[in-house]
Amino acid sequence: MKLNGTFSLQQEQLDAERQQAIIRLLLTVVTAIVLLKFYTSQVIPGYEVRSTSPLPTAPPDVLPKLALPDVIAIIALFSVYSLGMWVAVRFFPRVLRITNILSSFIEILLITYLLSTAGWTGIPFYLWYIFYVVTVATRYGSLRSILALGASVVSFALIAGAPQNTASDLVPVLGFMGFLLVLALMFGQISEKQLNYRASLAVVNEFRAELAGMITPKDIIDHLLLSVGKLLNVEQTFFLPARRGSDGSEAPGLRSAGANSALMATFREGGGEWNVEQILEQERPLVSNSLSVYHPLPKGIASRLGLRNLAAAPLIVRGAPVGGVYAANGREKRLN
Repeated sequence: MKLNGTFSLQQEQLDAERQQAIIRLLLTVVTAIVLLKFYTSQVIPGYEVRSTSPLPTAPPDVLPKLALPDVIAIIALFSVYSLGMWVAVRFFPRVLRITNILSSFIEILLITYLLSTAGWTGIPFYLWYIFYVVTVATRYGSLRSILALGASVVSFALIAGAPQNTASDLVPVLGFMGFLLVLALMFGQISEKQLNYRASLAVVNEFRAELAGMITPKDIIDHLLLSVGKLLNVEQTFFLPARRGSDGSEAPGLRSAGANSALMATFREGGGEWNVEQILEQERPLVSNSLSVYHPLPKGIASRLGLRNLAAAPLIVRGAPVGGVYAANGREKRLN
């Protein structure tokens, strides 16, 4: 696989999953140690459970015994799952997407089973929930439906499975669920912004690598228009160079490219604030998803050209404006 921007983004995501797999293994080891320690401590006379968990626990006089089969089952399930995740992200990176989807559902079920079996011990197993929420949020960003599903399963299991539920028990449970949801939304929004930013950087890096093998301005402009069209999924892309000569001629080596002559002529002279010279003077992109309201074209031009949304950006090379790149749609599809 070539080392382009897309590969770099995938590799970064894979590295993050590998780090999380190692953390998951460490949490599994710690969980196994504390469970074994608790099981062996049950036989000590005078041993008393002191809860540090915000979740409800049973009163001391009705505490059950932690059975050895339950301890073995919990340790075995978490060990198999954690090792399986480490092996999957380490040796089978091509199926990372499927692995993450399955993990998002399996992990919340395992954690819920852990709490329903040993939550009464007072051991802070809720740390697994925090790890789960952060992990899924950093994976999917805006796909909060999986987080909502996980939080729903957790809240139902906690409230329904808590021993001797009372009104006072529900307060910390609901408070903890609120904390998880806030954590999920916070990390989801942060992750979404980071993923979008990294995806944009990947596109730029890949485009820059492809440009390195091109020599003529025509090849560069043609490739630029092709990349913009794919990136924005628009019907038309075109380039208008800045005027350079005293007679209004185009810069040497640069020619208008893309679209039809009527469209390019409009944005050379009759496009109002969309004229290429205006775009270059402002030195900032211009986007409109409703040309009749926001940054409108002169009256009648949008309907005559069949345009519904439009974007334009100045092309600046080494501090000098060389032209404007345009992307246009005649269908109802927003430009972002």
